Amino acid sequence: MVPLPPKLLESLARLSFRLPTVRLTSDQGDRRSAQRGNSVEFSDYREYGPGDDFRHIDWNIYSRLDRLFVKMFVEEQNQTVHVLLDSSASMEMGEPSKMAYAEQLAAALGYIALSSGDRTRLATASTELRWRTPIRRGRRYTGELLRTVRKLETGGMTQLAHALRRTGGKHERADTTVLISDLFDPQWRDAVNTLGRRATRGVLVHLLAPEDLSPNLVGEYELEDAESGERLLLELDGPSVAEYHRRALAWIDEIQRYAASCGVACFHLDTTRPIGDFLLNTLRRGGVLH
Repeated sequence: MVPLPPKLLESLARLSFRLPTVRLTSDQGDRRSAQRGNSVEFSDYREYGPGDDFRHIDWNIYSRLDRLFVKMFVEEQNQTVHVLLDSSASMEMGEPSKMAYAEQLAAALGYIALSSGDRTRLATASTELRWRTPIRRGRRYTGELLRTVRKLETGGMTQLAHALRRTGGKHERADTTVLISDLFDPQWRDAVNTLGRRATRGVLVHLLAPEDLSPNLVGEYELEDAESGERLLLELDGPSVAEYHRRALAWIDEIQRYAASCGVACFHLDTTRPIGDFLLNTLRRGGVLH
């Protein structure tokens, strides 16, 4: 995994996940709530940025470091954020691979959640769901998250619906669950529907490589399925590649429409797009981050 640039991390530290709903809770958390009765609790520090309340600046830290930091303590609520990565063999395709890109994106989303005080957990999913971290809360766990992401590997078939059903237990339900996947799964509809039912808010990041949409292939080829090993002899020409591209775009549109019907926020993304632009613009406009 390529490390996230320091300037991007500074920007991400000012983001947070929007609460999908306001709910009663006995926990003291880090989201502003309209409910009465919550106490004010100190949470963490972060560097001062434009728009921050200057009344929260810690002048003791400024006198020692000559840098402005604000205290993070408000009358707020917790939320739980799960970040799930499709780790099936098809995610290794592309240059850079979809998995390498997904790892960076997962690290960035986890960093946002931990920096804003959300309870956060990371998992991979292929035929089974494997939790890679315990539930963590607080910026001090970002190092552990990044080290875990660097060690992830791909392999196996894609059976996301089966894997996602493992996230619905009493202690595993999340306010926001983000699934990063190329969705190369014959049962993708079942997977999207399950994602919508297993979290208060399901978010699908449909990640593809450019060659998934428009392969630069003309001539005779023997193609091998990255997951099943099945081989197929094809003779490709310009019209057949154009038809493939048309059907790929139709498939993307179908996924977006079906996700909306399941209450899942769906964002199409390819590996040529800068991650910072996706996070700072698309997910903010889409109401996932603020």
